[in-house]
Amino acid sequence: MDSIGATTVSVGIIGEPVLAIVLAYLLLGETMSLFQLLGGIITLLGMGMYFWSKSLKYNIQNK
Repeated sequence: MDSIGATTVSVGIIGEPVLAIVLAYLLLGETMSLFQLLGGIITLLGMGMYFWSKSLKYNIQNK
């Protein structure tokens, strides 16, 4: 089993507040401001870009 690097863990942790906001909106009926929505989208896009580039590097190294 490979170890997970500190950078990967920290990028994953960044998504927790976004998940909390979405769950509060869906389950508790909390309101979501435009800035929260935009910030969440930007955060998720950044996380997606990091994990996508990491998977590309992994695929290239294993060919």
